[in-house]
This record gives sequence, structure tokens and C-alpha cells, in this order.
Amino acid sequence: MKDFNLYKGQIDCLGEKAKEITLIIEVKTLNGKRQDEVIQVRNAFSQLKYYEFLYEKLLKNKNKILVAAFDKKPSKKHINFLLKNNIEIVYKSHNKIIIPDSIKRYLL
Repeated sequence: MKDFNLYKGQIDCLGEKAKEITLIIEVKTLNGKRQDEVIQVRNAFSQLKYYEFLYEKLLKNKNKILVAAFDKKPSKKHINFLLKNNIEIVYKSHNKIIIPDSIKRYLL
């Protein structure tokens, strides 16, 4: 995350690039079981929305991107759920990190 100010705290990653963008990233590990995926997706969703609200006044940039990062690809249903709620998804697949084009320039 080049040229970002990074903040430590309860958020997995909060990065701010002056007058351009704020990234709020929540990282989750999936154990391969359906019920665990449900729990982890719900946790990522609720934490990202909570942090967005909680830190709203502290963040200089109104342009925010919420990102849920997973160690494995979540199911299509959960990907669609997160995308519908304006949360980008990053995940690992076959030793590669899959990053949507919309946020690649910020993460690489």
C-alpha cells in the first residue's frame, strides 16, 4: 500500500491516501466448512460496516473502499452478498492473490 498512512488498532488494516482514498480491510481465515464460511463472512461484513461508521469522523477521505480478504475463495453466494453491499473481495487461490481490478492500483 504505497503512499498510504497506515493506522494501528482493532482494524486489520486501515490505510489512508491523502485526499484520494481510504481502504478498510478485514482479513478472515476460512476452514473449508460451510458453517465457518457463513460465520466468517458475517463477521467480515459486520466489522467492516462497524469500522466505517465508527471511524467516519476521523477519516479525511469521504471516498472509502471496504475490503474483505480471505485465505480461500468464498462461495459465489457470499461473494455476491458482499459485492451487493459495496464490499470488495480479495482472496488467495492456487498461491495467487486475486484482487479486483477496481482496487489493484491501491494494493500493488
